Amino acid sequence: MGGKGSKPKKSKKEVKAEVKTYKLLLLGTGESGKSAIFKQMKDIYGKKFSQEDLEHYRNVIHENVCEAMQLLCEGVKSLGFEADLQNSAELESFLASDRSSLNSQSTIEGKTVGDLVEILWKDPAVQKAWLKRSALQIVETHQIFLDEVNRLKQSGYLPSKEDIVYSRVRSSGVVTEKFEIEGKTFELYDVGGQRNERKKWIHVFDNVHAVIFVNALSEYDQVCFEDGTTNRMQESLTLFKSMAEHELFKSTGFILFLNKTDILKKKLGPHPINEVPDFSDYSGGEDFDKATQYFIKKFEDVSKVANPNRNLYIHLMCAADASNVKKVFDDCRAVLMDNAIKSSGAV
Repeated sequence: MGGKGSKPKKSKKEVKAEVKTYKLLLLGTGESGKSAIFKQMKDIYGKKFSQEDLEHYRNVIHENVCEAMQLLCEGVKSLGFEADLQNSAELESFLASDRSSLNSQSTIEGKTVGDLVEILWKDPAVQKAWLKRSALQIVETHQIFLDEVNRLKQSGYLPSKEDIVYSRVRSSGVVTEKFEIEGKTFELYDVGGQRNERKKWIHVFDNVHAVIFVNALSEYDQVCFEDGTTNRMQESLTLFKSMAEHELFKSTGFILFLNKTDILKKKLGPHPINEVPDFSDYSGGEDFDKATQYFIKKFEDVSKVANPNRNLYIHLMCAADASNVKKVFDDCRAVLMDNAIKSSGAV
């Protein structure tokens, strides 16, 4: 019998019925794909993108294209590819023009900034610079926009959902979205992943049912935007370790999303993993399964040391694929509910 005044433990069924809202944190380093996942979840389960949203993201996408081309043009000069440049007048005009929109008029009469981008993207020197995109800190998924700039520069252009997912805005502060699934409310928090944003994370650490940590598998050969030297995969592992060890997350479920599998598949051949000093022990060659298992083990090893009693739930994913994101999250919902039950001490 329980002591005087003690309350009987609730059953798992009772706890599951009582928990109406699940709080989820999306954590990860900058450019891991957190915000892409957040946008997919909003579109799948929450409010659809409004006309205002579409107009906002059109501007974002134009800025993404112009920023990528600016870095490429600067790279042509800094990397010494000018001898291969076939469109020098267009390059200089692009750098001298108002690059706030693809529809802006360039310094060349009759050509918009979008026209210049379309010409320059086909230039051999710019293509050589693209091969050095990691060193130039260019977002890899912006290739999709550069390939389709003719569509993006049209005056009536509004972005598709896929365009919005591929667009890039560095997260700042905390963004929250609520959505209902089968009578339960899920609160999803997306927080800025850049180093200077992480000090704000602590404000949303209370009463979390699960941490969804996002890692970009394709960034094994890239360095951090912040310092230009730290390997991005190592930065992700270090951040994952600090979160897994955090006092407030002792009984919190951890779900690991290994993102950008589509880009990883394309990189394994031209960018061997074992040529990166941090991962010189890798011996799986271009085999995708061996590559993913190699990085999975690294995260599993960190998790076991940080909290030996925690189960780490791992999912490979491509945030650009809505069906993949939906399947992964549907698989995770059972884990979230079970973890809420365990945290309550239900019998």
